[in-house]
Amino acid sequence: MNSQTIGRLSASTVSANVLNALGFAECIVGRVKIVVDNSNIFVGGRDRDFRLDYEQVRRQLGGDELLAAHMVVTNPRTYRPNQAAFYSLHRRAGWLINFHRLINRDGLSCENEEWVDGDVRAIVRAFAAQDNVDAIVLLGGDGGYTNAVRDARRAGKNVFVVAWANTLHPVLAAAATATATIESLRPLIGRVHHH
Repeated sequence: MNSQTIGRLSASTVSANVLNALGFAECIVGRVKIVVDNSNIFVGGRDRDFRLDYEQVRRQLGGDELLAAHMVVTNPRTYRPNQAAFYSLHRRAGWLINFHRLINRDGLSCENEEWVDGDVRAIVRAFAAQDNVDAIVLLGGDGGYTNAVRDARRAGKNVFVVAWANTLHPVLAAAATATATIESLRPLIGRVHHH
């Protein structure tokens, strides 16, 4: 599928179908920006036997020219050296990482989903406003992203949503140019998880 073909696709013709891994990746053409709700991706994939390989996410889902890759995360409650190393490695690999603090709810530390999701929505809308962006890849299946995805589509951008099968909200899927589950993309963007 070339850029002229994908430019003519409507949400109704593609997003109803989950494309195979190679077919999905081939649809992502032009100048691309990626945004990841890493909290959503982490929680959705917690009990899986594989994890995302974020370098492969950049390579396989970055279109013809990857302009930027953003990751939005919540800081852990306590310092975790392996998590700090993970984010340091990904920063060196070119990821822009936005951290949000945990909040205290009823005496428990928890993710401030409102801040994380709000940041992801703001990033999608900012990408959509940029003339040099052809497509946006959103990793996260939260239905709260639907209006931002619709805004990006109205701005003429193709929006590809990738999420764990059990986290992909149907309204978000319907708003996207195309969707794929992380499970279906495992051959391209997965890596074995060693417990």
